[in-house]
Amino acid sequence: MKLVLTALVLLVSLVTEAQPVTRSVETDAKPRLPACKGVNIQKWSDCEGTYTYPNGNVYWGEFKNSQRHGLGKIRILAKGKSDALSIRSEVPATYVGQFRNNKISGFGVWSLDSGERFEGEFLDNIYKGPKLEPKEKAPKISGASGSGFFVSKDGLFVTNWHVVEHAKSIAVIGFDKQKREATIVGKDFINDLVVLKVNGDSDYWLRISTDSGLVKRGTEVITVGYPRVFLQGFEPKVTSGIVSSLSGVIDDPRVFQITVPIQPGNSGGALVAHDGNVVGVVTAKLSSESVKGTPGGAPENVNYAIKSNYLLELLKSHAVKAQLSSKKIEKFNSLAELTEVVEKSSGVVLAIE
Repeated sequence: MKLVLTALVLLVSLVTEAQPVTRSVETDAKPRLPACKGVNIQKWSDCEGTYTYPNGNVYWGEFKNSQRHGLGKIRILAKGKSDALSIRSEVPATYVGQFRNNKISGFGVWSLDSGERFEGEFLDNIYKGPKLEPKEKAPKISGASGSGFFVSKDGLFVTNWHVVEHAKSIAVIGFDKQKREATIVGKDFINDLVVLKVNGDSDYWLRISTDSGLVKRGTEVITVGYPRVFLQGFEPKVTSGIVSSLSGVIDDPRVFQITVPIQPGNSGGALVAHDGNVVGVVTAKLSSESVKGTPGGAPENVNYAIKSNYLLELLKSHAVKAQLSSKKIEKFNSLAELTEVVEKSSGVVLAIE
């Protein structure tokens, strides 16, 4: 019993995201699209740029056919009504999220400098969340985001159970930047895994290692994830490291301990070996708070991933057909080449509560 209690004291903190957007949000992430050329916005298409409108409003983000389209951020400075007419008329304000045909459409966050914040779905500049009276305080719209990856052509997608556990609706934004609804196909809350069915097919998916027992200490691994998307942006982030231990907290045999740096929002990302096979699913990190009151200093870069064998069991129990690793060893010429394959198969999970 004492051992069990000790394990509870050492429980790792779950790596989900429900982070507020700040007024000073900027990102140094590598753009998805090439930079827009010239100063004539009428010629901007399939590119990323910054444009200041005559009324002083500034947009940073993606353009298509001279219009705001894709992921972006707009700073509203002009007096009078703002672009999202159904929210508030006060300015200054900032919106970070998705645009379509020059309008705010998709998932995003609208923040007033007064401190009010509206997170959720927008359609043609209209906020689809709760209706607000003119003097009513904006309610807190909670949710979480995480990472995940496709495991089949027909849209099967894996992430952590704790990312979607309290969600009323789930959506996935893949590498193609399209937001698609998703439903739960199977779950394993003990091992913190869930399989989602995303609407439509996927052009890219990852192979799953059929035997994570072959992984050795020192094996080099990477993960591609979407940490703190409303702070760091929707650009996928890649981190690398090694498998430092074949077990987790108090020798838990279900997980690998890894040196791959992770942040809130990395939960559910694929842990991929250099042969391109998924050997685990990023799950948690050991935080300073979780070891408070125990001997020793604060943990440094102690992170965990559930082994792929447990994912295979979940897939088999629900008769889910995923792409499995073969005896043929895939060779990648560089880490950048491997990263490209993994990021095309990955996506951000949006869990709306």
